[in-house]
Amino acid sequence: MKTIALINNKGGVGKTTVAINLSACLAKDNKKILLVDLDSQGSSGISLGFPRNPTGITMTDILFKDTPLKEGIRNTYLKNLDIVLAEKGLTNFDRVHNNIYILKKCIKQAANSYDYIFLDCPPSSSLLTMNALIAADKLIIPVNPDYLSLEGLTLLTKDILEPDSPFRILINNVDIRRRITVEVINHIRQNYKNKVFTSEIKANVKLTETSSWHKSIFDYDDNSTGADNFRALGKEFLTWSK
Repeated sequence: MKTIALINNKGGVGKTTVAINLSACLAKDNKKILLVDLDSQGSSGISLGFPRNPTGITMTDILFKDTPLKEGIRNTYLKNLDIVLAEKGLTNFDRVHNNIYILKKCIKQAANSYDYIFLDCPPSSSLLTMNALIAADKLIIPVNPDYLSLEGLTLLTKDILEPDSPFRILINNVDIRRRITVEVINHIRQNYKNKVFTSEIKANVKLTETSSWHKSIFDYDDNSTGADNFRALGKEFLTWSK
């Protein structure tokens, strides 16, 4: 089992879209996947058809009340893809906890049941994000090819992550009609070299629409550019994550 955290201090870079569609891609390849939503907005669960304010066990119960992780695992509509939901109570994590290892302890409870556990992290450098960094075997950093995202990426990789952190950058929302897109992509690839996935996720209206239909891109439009992009990413991910 490998635990993969999707992180970026900047919001709006598509962490949840990547988490859901990469998970779905691997699930369709018969990998057993658990998606753990750590964002108090609960976007992963909402995107897969769960209510904004879910009943039952959530990550708040697991992290605050020491409830076993397995009690919060729910099946999604996709075979081989399970999820643990988040809700607004997670915003209080930093006020309640000072333990940076509690998430790693929780994740171990599911170690023998899944091939991959994906952590959809909140857009901040909070204690909860630090827990995810410690719990993860590898990190995926989705980044939009624009100036502010590039500044955020530099801050994250230089000031927050350890120099030997096992991360890969995923260039997301690529629109090559914009000059800044090409310039930023070239800068990222020149400076981070083999720390960047070859695969890129193109800006695609179908991907934008998937969450409102509570489906992965493969179930919403399997012939779309977005589906092709995530299939390519899935293959590259499996090679990198070994």
